[in-house]
Amino acid sequence: MSLLIFHLGYYKREVCQWSDYISVAQDEDQRLSVQQARLRKMLTEQGENLEESRLKGQIP
Repeated sequence: MSLLIFHLGYYKREVCQWSDYISVAQDEDQRLSVQQARLRKMLTEQGENLEESRLKGQIP
């Protein structure tokens, strides 16, 4: 019986560790998504500014 309790405790610990790894990966994925959205916004703004400059004749 004590062996069964040991195994259950071991597997519970393993599941908790995997749960921690998954939550860390999800946090990292969310952080990267936010960073990607910021970069996309910045590049879009730069592209719009470049297009405006071309339309005004400031850039050939």
